Amino acid sequence: MGLQLMLPRLRPTLYSAQPRLILPSTRHHNTHARTMSQQAPAPTPKFSPGADTETLRPAVDKLLRESGGRWTLSKDGEAVERNFKFKTFTKTWDFMTAVSLQCKIRNHHPEWSNVYNTTFIRWTTHNPKGLSDRDVHLAALCDTLARDFGEVIEDPSPSSVDQKTNTMGDRPDEASCAMGQLAGAAVSAAGDCCGRKPQ
Repeated sequence: MGLQLMLPRLRPTLYSAQPRLILPSTRHHNTHARTMSQQAPAPTPKFSPGADTETLRPAVDKLLRESGGRWTLSKDGEAVERNFKFKTFTKTWDFMTAVSLQCKIRNHHPEWSNVYNTTFIRWTTHNPKGLSDRDVHLAALCDTLARDFGEVIEDPSPSSVDQKTNTMGDRPDEASCAMGQLAGAAVSAAGDCCGRKPQ
């Protein structure tokens, strides 16, 4: 038997667009692999044309995890998104109903998906594309409504994330990504949601 040349290879993971570098193990030939995550640069907010960025930037920063908030920027920076978890489906539905009433009042809608007691929400403006004052205002309002409806807050420490799984058997970040992909698929199927409708 000859020696095989083993080269590192890039492989995307199921729940992440970020490829991981797979290196052969030196201890157990071909039985274990070491991974090194490649760090993507953090996205920066991209605002809708005409938005008051001087006012919106601090408001977005306040919502984000890095500043103690619960929201994250989408990879393209054009949206804020997060999961909301409640004790029951009924509480989740009540929360979604309250959010939908605010959407009607403000003539704006989120991209969202729901599985049992968890709702994923992404706020973005489709026309003109980017973050707008309505997105930022409604994201903050979602935080208030979630608190009022008894959102379940899980410990975000690394040790608790490694030990806890959601109902789908995935890590919480992976579940968020899967729900975000579900919402994205629905947006693609919906077509132009923000353009003028024929009378």
